[in-house]
Amino acid sequence: MLIFAWTWATLLSIPQFFIFRVFEPLELKNFKQCTPIWTIIGYELDLKMGTLNESDIEGKLKIFQKFSQVVAWERFYNMAHLLFLFWIPSLLIAASYTAILITLNSLSVVPEKIKNKKEINDWEINNNNNSLSTKCETINSNNTRIGLIAPLTIAKARQNAKRQAALILAAYLTFWSPYNLLAICNAWAQKDGTIRQISTITLPFLNGLIVVNPIVNPLIYGVFDKYKLCFTRK
Repeated sequence: MLIFAWTWATLLSIPQFFIFRVFEPLELKNFKQCTPIWTIIGYELDLKMGTLNESDIEGKLKIFQKFSQVVAWERFYNMAHLLFLFWIPSLLIAASYTAILITLNSLSVVPEKIKNKKEINDWEINNNNNSLSTKCETINSNNTRIGLIAPLTIAKARQNAKRQAALILAAYLTFWSPYNLLAICNAWAQKDGTIRQISTITLPFLNGLIVVNPIVNPLIYGVFDKYKLCFTRK
């Protein structure tokens, strides 16, 4: 499974080698920038448009058609990029954690006779007061006591795992969804529209917010590990 995941990740990353290039504008010396190829093509078409005469309608129409094709390819790339980067992984992650929660929930049934510690303690007191039991009976009683406590401990561990899975999924969707939702709107928005103006301001911040997700995940694991340690000591 791990080899399959890395293979697909490598294959899907190959197009980036052809899409992004180092751009050096002629009028700006000592300036270099890594940018998508359609940005470069759009810039070059804009320069050509400026060199045409006002009466050259046919030439301008050809340039406009080429520019429309570039915009269409850019939109297709952006949608495919968002699809493979966020939406498909989100569906897989949500389905996986949902399956985990359903499985843990189906296995978290605690027998009625050991639902609380008081009944276990009462059973232990009654067992200790039985001075007429033989050595063999004592061993069997201890094994029974362990058998009663074990399901309760496992049930609490499952409950802890369910909460941890839910928080991990919620953190992922919280930090990743805003950027990807706005990016989709931006891909279909008009060039000089309100959405484009909002995206120009907010997308860099939302993109930086994604980086917070790997920082939050260890905190979630740490909190639950600390809780597990405290529970184990008790």
